[in-house]
Amino acid sequence: MAEGDKIDRQKLEVFTELLASCQTQLIAYAFALVQNMADAEDICQRASLVLWQKFEQYDPDTEFRVWAIKVAQYEAYNFIRKRRRDRIFFSDETLQSIVDLENSDLVNSGAIFGDRESRWAALKKCIDKLPEHRQALIRLYYGGAKTVSQVATELGRTEGAVRSALCRVRKVLHDCVEGFMSEEPT
Repeated sequence: MAEGDKIDRQKLEVFTELLASCQTQLIAYAFALVQNMADAEDICQRASLVLWQKFEQYDPDTEFRVWAIKVAQYEAYNFIRKRRRDRIFFSDETLQSIVDLENSDLVNSGAIFGDRESRWAALKKCIDKLPEHRQALIRLYYGGAKTVSQVATELGRTEGAVRSALCRVRKVLHDCVEGFMSEEPT
């Protein structure tokens, strides 16, 4: 094995370890911005590629997680800008609020994203409790990665009606998940 290969392997091992240590937070952060797990995973994949390409520029005296989240933030913003015409996304003010929250001690301590698996399990239970027509709406919009316009056409409804229905379903799911989470022993 050539000396250059050994250094690259060491660099790759260090990078992989650092990325793995904050992968859950990156996905949760991206999901908080785009509200779609497949899109969040795509954003994290792009961010990981950028992080690897720029790893030579990483200063080991700084916290890798902070740098990685900043890169994920830029990737999420780019993604949102590209899709803004087709989908409902948060306003710039809301996005900035989420960024500010990310920088808070609450997130840094892991208090928000520490129970991710429990939340996903609760969300699945809550979706299963929805009437079939609401589950179909969720599957069409989130599972099919369709725009509001496409869902409206498929359902024979107006875009406004679909947006309203999605808002109501998200509220019901949020309340349901919070109910499950408040029942869990701490």
